[in-house]
Amino acid sequence: PGMTKTLLALFLIVMLVGFGRLVSDFDKIRDLSVLLNRPVPGVASYVVNDLLNTIKYAVPGLLMFYGCNSKNRMILGWRL
Repeated sequence: PGMTKTLLALFLIVMLVGFGRLVSDFDKIRDLSVLLNRPVPGVASYVVNDLLNTIKYAVPGLLMFYGCNSKNRMILGWRL
């Protein structure tokens, strides 16, 4: 349905804009890590943890939405 696609698109847009802002201000994150005497994180760790992991949490909900298209499947989905 259109509403599901719209909400998923908005979620992806918000996540990409937020991640873009994170990457554009990465020097401040590096300075804060040095100030707190913590290891300096790399951009790759932020890509995995902040971008890919948050997007992958939306996938099971989307699969459940498309998979539970009858009453029997919905009951089976809730039991799992």
